[in-house]
Amino acid sequence: LIKIKSSKLRRLHQNQHSIVRIHIRFIHLVLHFHSSSMKPR
Repeated sequence: LIKIKSSKLRRLHQNQHSIVRIHIRFIHLVLHFHSSSMKPR
């Protein structure tokens, strides 16, 4: 039971990490787009 719990927790942690990574990438994209759109041409 403890083993299963720990493995589940580990999986959850990995999921969280990947979600954070995706969020950071998305924020970078949005910031890049915003800064490029704010520049006068």
